[in-house]
Amino acid sequence: MNSKNIHYKIALLVSLLGVFFTNSFAQTHLKHVGSSTIGGFIQDTDNQYSNSNFTLDTELKSTGGKQTTQKEGKKNQFKLYGDIRLRAEQDWDSRRFDGNFRDDRFRLRYRLRFGFTYNWTNNISLGARLRSGVAESLQSPHNNFGHREFTGVPINLDKVFLSGKHDKYWWWAGKNSFPFWKQNELFWDDDVTPEGIAIGGSFEANGISIKPKAAYFITNTGNGNFDPKDPTNGMIDGQMIGGQLELGFKIKENKVTMASSYYALKDINNVPTTDFFYNGDRFKLDYSFIVSGLKIELKTKSPITIGFDHFTNLEDYEGVPDTLINPIYKDQNTGFVISAKIGKLSEKGDWLFGYYYARKEEYSVVSYYTEDDWIRLGNINRNRNTNYQGHEIRVAYAFDSRFNVVARAYFVEGLVTHDVAKESGNRFRLDFNMKFNKQVR
Repeated sequence: MNSKNIHYKIALLVSLLGVFFTNSFAQTHLKHVGSSTIGGFIQDTDNQYSNSNFTLDTELKSTGGKQTTQKEGKKNQFKLYGDIRLRAEQDWDSRRFDGNFRDDRFRLRYRLRFGFTYNWTNNISLGARLRSGVAESLQSPHNNFGHREFTGVPINLDKVFLSGKHDKYWWWAGKNSFPFWKQNELFWDDDVTPEGIAIGGSFEANGISIKPKAAYFITNTGNGNFDPKDPTNGMIDGQMIGGQLELGFKIKENKVTMASSYYALKDINNVPTTDFFYNGDRFKLDYSFIVSGLKIELKTKSPITIGFDHFTNLEDYEGVPDTLINPIYKDQNTGFVISAKIGKLSEKGDWLFGYYYARKEEYSVVSYYTEDDWIRLGNINRNRNTNYQGHEIRVAYAFDSRFNVVARAYFVEGLVTHDVAKESGNRFRLDFNMKFNKQVR
């Protein structure tokens, strides 16, 4: 896969040049957006709340009618935050490749996340977060009721980072949330927190916000103690380089956000080393993704949001032995999502109704970086949610700004099969979500 080396270097060059070119252009043409967000108490892409990153503002902020300057803000240097979820989930009519059906399954689950940030200076902060769930699971922080027979709940560190901002730029280093804009989890799951460095900027020109971003992540480290079926014996580190340009503007009172990204991933394990249940061959794959998204928010009495996402993998797998990748999957490299929502979940009494259609071919995403919501595939350590198309129907209600309930139904059918049948499955989830955010003086 020598072409991958070229893609990888191009991604690094384009990502870095994009940020610095935007800086040069900004000096003469653009107005700096005063509040530069390197996170904040934000809404998850699935409309269920979390703390993904953190915010350092450069403008005055209104607090109960009183203006607070940065100097005064030093009194509030420590912030605690977290959330809890209780879930009921039913799976039925889940078909395997061999045509047999899995047993229907009902389970009760829970999730706890707790974190902090500390503003060391006005421009530098540090933070960390703990989550429940087995350490081996990248995609899920949930535990099943009764799974551990009343023993202690596994708690893991899923964020630890330094972050900062200067003028129009922001950065973070460590383990943190995916730094690139997205409106759902069909390409990248919110619970998959990458490890590396991310940088970006925020500018404005003629009412258009411009946000370039770039990142470098180490995805897996070769330790020489991998599976003997892997011809590299685990000696090669996996890496990811990404760059994105996000634009935002308004048409009258309606808001439009669009973004285009390029992600080059090199020497990625076909399954994670933590998937101890996997008995097949272990090998490395490269990916070259182009991901684009469009979000239109219509300011009506009940807000309407329309979304479209498209992702494609430019890598050619024809040279991979058929014993490792079945030929039927080698050209399965494209996916897209169409969504529509009406309503919001910001105040007591708010309702939200949503519909999603998704189609994800086998190699249109990395199977264990994408969502684990839509279908019952894989195991507790790795969901492999690719090679399917399906529908999500969503209804949600807000008890207040920090407490909501979300009901989601999924109806999914496989795309292709190497055996006798396409996989399929139906799922219903009912989530009760509560969060808190406390500033400590």
